[in-house]
Formats: sequence, structure tokens, C-alpha cells
Amino acid sequence: LAQYQDPAVAAFSASMWNINLSLEVAKRVKEKFPDCLVVFGGPSVPIADIDTFFYEYPFVDVTVRGEGEHTFAELLMEFLETRNFQWVKGISYQFKGATYTNIGGRPLEENPDVFPSPYLEGVFDHILKSGLRGHAVVETSRGCPFTCSFCYWGRAEPCRFFRMERVKEIAEWCGQNKVEYVYCADSNFGMMQRDYEIAQYFVEAKAEYGYP
Repeated sequence: LAQYQDPAVAAFSASMWNINLSLEVAKRVKEKFPDCLVVFGGPSVPIADIDTFFYEYPFVDVTVRGEGEHTFAELLMEFLETRNFQWVKGISYQFKGATYTNIGGRPLEENPDVFPSPYLEGVFDHILKSGLRGHAVVETSRGCPFTCSFCYWGRAEPCRFFRMERVKEIAEWCGQNKVEYVYCADSNFGMMQRDYEIAQYFVEAKAEYGYP
């Protein structure tokens, strides 16, 4: 936290592998910056019994249900303009000791390419310039055709695909920037015919650059 000075918003995407760490960091954020808006999304944020979640973690201000990009953007706009979240779809929030859940969900984005790639947009360029190297998490699709009840993806969510050209550019970016490891965040990579071609993109990047 030492590198931050009076942040306005702290946002966490919580999955089973980082939920405990995220909650601990969020707690310390709120202790050091009590006016900072703490937002949690991701598959490890509960949809049901949200009152218990807020009771156990009072330092969390807002939780986001489901796909979060449009919701988060709208939340930020309201935070800037009104700080009134009652019309933001897909969230629950705490206000003056009470918990509120906004009724109604937000439809899934049919075209995931409207969400920019942080790699291609240069979000991590400052880290790369420092000499640090890590791994990349890459989505080539969203959703799952199966409805397994034990899985968060199993909500009859349709498969939606990122453009092949975009995926190819990301593979090239990973090679050029010496990304050592790529983790595919798809639900069923290898099931679609196009997945073989995507694998070839990363093979070609490895052959040309030695990475990933």
C-alpha cells in the first residue's frame, strides 16, 4: 500500500485462489484510506446471502454480480457524479449500515471484443519497462455450453468468442514481451475447432521469439 496516495477506488476480482489475499488487502486499504470505495467482483463473491458477506467484511462497499465490465464502468460514473448507486444494475452495496441489492441483472455482452485487451492497450507497459516478467491470463472465449451445477460457468451462459485476429495479436504480444507462461481462462479450451488454430498462434510466437 505504500505506493498509493489517497486512492479513490480499490477494485478486486476475487476467485478461489486469491479471495483471502484480496480480503486482507482490502481490509488494510480501508484502514489506511477510509474514504476509498472498495469494490469486489468475481466468482468468489456470493450472489445469495450477501448480508452475511457484508457483515463479515464491513470494509467492502460494493459487490458486483456476474460479468462486470459494463457494471463497473457505470459504477465509476455514478461514483464520480452522484455517489448514488441505487440505479446501477447488478450490484449490492452498503450504505449507512444497511445492505441494498439492486433488483434485476445485466444482460451478457454478446460481443466480447468491445472489452479492450489490457495487453494490447499497454496497461502493463510500465511493468515491462521495469524489467519484471510474469505470466499472462488470456481469454479466447467466454461462457460454456454445458450446465454442470457445481460450476459457476454452468448457468446456461452461451459461448461468445473473441476475434481470432485479436487472439493472434495477443500471442504475438506475449512472444515479443517475453511472457514466460500463458494461462488460458476459457472454460473448455480444445473443444472448438478454432482452438487448434489458436494453439498454433502461440507455437509460432514461441518459435519466433522463444516465448512464451
